[in-house]
Amino acid sequence: MRKLNKLTPGENLRWESSRMMLPEHVQALKKHDREEKQMKKPMIDTQLLEDMDRIVREAAAHAVSVDISYYDDGAVRRTSGMIVRYDAIGRALIIRPAGDRPRSLALSNIVRVERLP
Repeated sequence: MRKLNKLTPGENLRWESSRMMLPEHVQALKKHDREEKQMKKPMIDTQLLEDMDRIVREAAAHAVSVDISYYDDGAVRRTSGMIVRYDAIGRALIIRPAGDRPRSLALSNIVRVERLP
């Protein structure tokens, strides 16, 4: 039986003591992983846009709560609440989640709108 050590030719043990990564390399790998996990903004067809427009108008007119999915920084997030107003100039929807302050959602980022019962 042959005794292995760090200097044995042909063995990986030679480099065992030098296994480490520089902080810059770790940061670059983490950034690469985050970028790969990010999803692209979904495309919405015209029929779905018309349906969402109808739901938004009805919910705003009758003070009905809605559930909204929107694209934000590589992910689709959800919020629900009452529609306060539609900002045509800023192309945004102002929504007030239950027990929270109103927030603005860009119309171009809204992916789905559903009425809540």
